Amino acid sequence: MESTNPVFSFVANNPWIAAGPHMRCVGTGLLALWRKNPDSALRIGASVMAGSPTFSTHFWPAVSHIGDVADCETPCGSEFARVLESYSHKKVDDTRLMSIEWSRLYSHRTALSCLVELACTPPTANAPLDEWGKTTR
Repeated sequence: MESTNPVFSFVANNPWIAAGPHMRCVGTGLLALWRKNPDSALRIGASVMAGSPTFSTHFWPAVSHIGDVADCETPCGSEFARVLESYSHKKVDDTRLMSIEWSRLYSHRTALSCLVELACTPPTANAPLDEWGKTTR
């Protein structure tokens, strides 16, 4: 993944975002996106997995299902498969949560869009955040 990818950069700068039970909600959103726009779901899912330093058992059911049904012959599908394989070997971390619970990250309807919005919209885009959602730069 390129560092110019906003989702990858956001997750890499904020590793807490890719660990914890809210990742099940992000996975639900990814599956819904998969049904509407498979290439976008593959790119976003691969960006989250590549940017994350750890493996989430909460996110795994969604991304492994997409990996099972995706066409690995397409550019997006082959990149997703490569990143999925690498992700499956990362150290498990489901406990690293920030002290504040952001309700939008715990909603199956809004979690994925919240993550993408945080990654792509200034001032949070490509920036490390503190537990109150304020940039630390």
